[in-house]
Amino acid sequence: MPPHFLLDLEIQDLHTVDHAALAQSIFQGITLAPPPFRIALFGPWGSGKSTILKMVQSLIEEVNNTDDDEAGQMYFRPLWFNAWEYESDPNLLMSLLNLLTSLVPDGVRYSRKGSRAIRQAVLSTEYLGQRWSRVTGRADHATVSQALSEPPEAGSEPTEVNHVVLMKDAFRRIVDFGLVHAPRSRMRRMVIFVDDLDKCQPVTVLAFLESIKLFLGRETPLVLVFALDNDVLRNAIAQKYAPQHNFDTDRYLEKIFEFSYDVPPITIGQIKPLIGELYERAGLARYAVSAQASLSELEAMERVLSHPSLSLSPRRIKRIFNKFVWFLASQSRLPITSPRRTDSPQVPLPGTMEAQVVEPEDAMPAIDYWLTWLLTGEYFRAFRALVLVHGEPAVGELCNRVTGNPLFPHANQVVRQQFDALPELNNLLDYFRMVFNVSGSAHLPQVQVRMRERVAEFVRIDRVLQLNGI
Repeated sequence: MPPHFLLDLEIQDLHTVDHAALAQSIFQGITLAPPPFRIALFGPWGSGKSTILKMVQSLIEEVNNTDDDEAGQMYFRPLWFNAWEYESDPNLLMSLLNLLTSLVPDGVRYSRKGSRAIRQAVLSTEYLGQRWSRVTGRADHATVSQALSEPPEAGSEPTEVNHVVLMKDAFRRIVDFGLVHAPRSRMRRMVIFVDDLDKCQPVTVLAFLESIKLFLGRETPLVLVFALDNDVLRNAIAQKYAPQHNFDTDRYLEKIFEFSYDVPPITIGQIKPLIGELYERAGLARYAVSAQASLSELEAMERVLSHPSLSLSPRRIKRIFNKFVWFLASQSRLPITSPRRTDSPQVPLPGTMEAQVVEPEDAMPAIDYWLTWLLTGEYFRAFRALVLVHGEPAVGELCNRVTGNPLFPHANQVVRQQFDALPELNNLLDYFRMVFNVSGSAHLPQVQVRMRERVAEFVRIDRVLQLNGI
């Protein structure tokens, strides 16, 4: 198979990123949760949240397929709700309701009891969806929550609160209808996995979370598991409740989610086997000209990616790795040879009169230059954008900051100001301290020569990548 870019689907079952323990823990939480219950799985975009929820779903299916019908054994009916697919509909609760009703068997759906419950749920959801922002405004939210238990008066026109009460009952009935075919000997419960909600509009995200909290009645046999980026959710909360002084975001989240898990970051120890697995999946192992070349490429990738300042996720590694794939597949048409240092000593090869260059201990192979800059363009995008505008002065300023010496003196105050404003500046400096490592025995003039060569090489590589649209 020729080399190819990796898709998200190709990294969902990575053996080197072990989330089995976390998936098992979430499954245990679903089992322990007294329904209705809301669980959050927090992790940055691309950290593998969807993959973990798929693993939990597999564990649920294993339990459902067992023949053990002893008392206390549970039956779970999983349902996947990708909120981002329904973002065009501002009333996400209606989209979820339509998905739930599709689980109701036809014999129940078209019965008098089933059709009445579905019709009431639809009417209440439409009504409350139109008036949600006013009903649950900051001044009225406590009043609505307190009045939820009050039944509607006979013959009265339904109010916002009464609509919520009716919706709670109809929602519970629809969940029950979706579980009618579950084994009678088992405890039954529906599990809804809500994914990609944090990719929707902030107002849509909060409206959905708050409506779900209000509409779940005490008897609803339902557990919801949300996969969310904590930072994105907090920003959405801040946008809505910013005018309120001393608003406690942590307490708000505790009211929405009754239990939470966190996706652990990829560790440095996982990088090496992960790179090896991705290298094989991308078809690069069969593309290498020799086993030694393949080993050299793998070692270069490990050197470039294995650094504590890089906070990596499976999706981010995949994106960076795809740039590596592009480079390794394009070497035949790219100028990859680094310029030879003129200050390097020449020594004769053993048994010959030919000379070879003795590289200093801090010498960088050509492939390291390319892979480092490809990673820089993907990981430190703001700095790469600065280089695209200013060129060598921006890379020279990076060198000055890393070495602590004005090796590249210039009067470009704009570059210095924009450099100070870079996001993740400390991580950028930490990473390039490793890249620009200079032997402690080197004198300042030698350091200056080597740094100028490195900066010139990175600028040259950047120019080539620009020409190739990378």
